[in-house]
Amino acid sequence: MRRGSTWGNKFVENLAANIKISFPDATGYSVINLKYMAKFAAAYPGNEFVQQLVAQIP
Repeated sequence: MRRGSTWGNKFVENLAANIKISFPDATGYSVINLKYMAKFAAAYPGNEFVQQLVAQIP
């Protein structure tokens, strides 16, 4: 079974549509980009790419 199929047939499509409605000025949340994000998150679980708190302080 493919990973995406466990979410339901239209989950990613509905998520992309809901993001567009809720945040009309946001970009980069297309169906394909959300699928890429899910693959990236699955490939790199944990917080390897999260900045330390000190780096986030302006």
